[in-house]
Amino acid sequence: MILREIKRLGFTHRIGAKQMHLFALGIFMSFFVSQSASAQDGQFWGEFRPGYMWNDKWVGQLGVGYRQFYGSQEWHRYYVHPMVRYNVSKRWNIRAGLNTIYNTYQKEQNHLEIRPYLGVGLKWPIIEWMDVNHYARVEERISRYSEEAATELVTRGRYKVDTRIPLWRISKENLYFLMAYGELFFNMGGEADEVFRNRNRFGAGIGMVSKSKWSYTLLFNYQKTRQATDGEFDRHDFFTQIRIAYTWKKKTKE
Repeated sequence: MILREIKRLGFTHRIGAKQMHLFALGIFMSFFVSQSASAQDGQFWGEFRPGYMWNDKWVGQLGVGYRQFYGSQEWHRYYVHPMVRYNVSKRWNIRAGLNTIYNTYQKEQNHLEIRPYLGVGLKWPIIEWMDVNHYARVEERISRYSEEAATELVTRGRYKVDTRIPLWRISKENLYFLMAYGELFFNMGGEADEVFRNRNRFGAGIGMVSKSKWSYTLLFNYQKTRQATDGEFDRHDFFTQIRIAYTWKKKTKE
């Protein structure tokens, strides 16, 4: 729908609607800034996501990213994440991927994890002025710590819902949008032996998509985590996420 808006309009929302969107974003950013000072850990996430579209059905992507967790226990994450998506219809899609992650810790053993997964996406409900996307997946977490011989295997489920609302156009090429999401994590037999573990995650931010195949997203996120393997979910983390994507399209014969 976002790309359709680029083709269809020089964005025509009334100024009052645009101000309302910006006001909502301003409230969230003010909340993020006010809470960051008291957050127990700070984080930064960055990702570059090149992709290739063979046709309207098949899309491939390769996510390359870095995450920094700083505060009481600083650690770093590096990952490579190839993924293929098949669009069954305008509403449904199927995704499969392999996420390879390497974590380095100050006070803990380094950690390698491989996550093959299979997921399904759904656009619902269909609303003219916004996108609403649901995504559920099951992933196998194959992990090993650097000083241990044993390899751990745990199955985890994830469910995410996100929305995108067009804000305004500044040219014929570029459209800005407001987005928000929520994501839940749940184990499906067993529990990973990990220092930190996510329980839920929420975020909101602003993005830009263009006809030049580039897109940029800036998100401000909150998640509830625990600090120790057997600890309670008593950590409240706020963090910034930057994502840059570029998609090549296969040229069609005229």
